[in-house]
Amino acid sequence: MDFPPERDLFQLTFVSSATRLLSNQELANLLVTCRRNNERRGITGLLLYHEGNFLEVIEGARETIEWLYRERLLKDSRHRNVICLLRGPTTRRSFPDWSMGYRKTAETTHPETLPGFNDLLEECRAPDVAFPDLSVQLRTFLRSFYRSSGLTNTLWSSV
Repeated sequence: MDFPPERDLFQLTFVSSATRLLSNQELANLLVTCRRNNERRGITGLLLYHEGNFLEVIEGARETIEWLYRERLLKDSRHRNVICLLRGPTTRRSFPDWSMGYRKTAETTHPETLPGFNDLLEECRAPDVAFPDLSVQLRTFLRSFYRSSGLTNTLWSSV
């Protein structure tokens, strides 16, 4: 993937609530769509979902990130109560491979069969160790999402 010049990198982190609980199949479809669209736009980041809660980090060219947040993410009918936690320039990408994580439910759809799917629970549990180069604020948000969700079997996928 061609990334924007370092001077133009921008990162935005937000949380939101799903308008309804999403099934494994819906989450798998979301993963495929996001991977395709983000790659085309030069966006990387992380999307976590657990029982109706989202935490997302997007990074790329400032103009692209601001447009995506304003024109797509804030208007997406799958979620509401969007709260921007962090936004600003960054010197490098924190998540160079776009990834998505969520807790698998007892359905027949198995998202772990999608290409690049990994079980990376420990990284979310201890972001200080797993992601030492992240900002203190971003590591705190990852740790808080993990703790508040009571996660015990979170699945993350990486492209």
